[in-house]
Amino acid sequence: MLSVISIIFPLVMVVVLVGGVIVTAMNRRAHGRGATLGMAGCAVLLVGVLLNVVLGFVAGSLYEALGAGGAAMLMSAVGMLFNATGTGLLIAGVIARRDPQQPHYPHSGQGQGWQQPPYGNQG
Repeated sequence: MLSVISIIFPLVMVVVLVGGVIVTAMNRRAHGRGATLGMAGCAVLLVGVLLNVVLGFVAGSLYEALGAGGAAMLMSAVGMLFNATGTGLLIAGVIARRDPQQPHYPHSGQGQGWQQPPYGNQG
């Protein structure tokens, strides 16, 4: 049961974070710098999850080389670094000011409705 949970958690996190990268990338134009920071935060968290999976596979070798305490400290430090950085970027993305919206002008070849000739007066 524990091995199933240890596989499901990273898998769910990868799906959520890849979705976060995709959604923020699609909204970069509308949300500007905030979406870019959010995308970077999701990407850093994604790398952290993938690195923790790799560290999980080499945990036995780390325990032999560094001892249980050293291996646990290394794995915790790596996880903390990526989690703190990714979460910080997400927070920065939420509080970032949006870029001012550019005014939307109609195409130059098309006038406003009140500037166009009446429907029946086409020469």
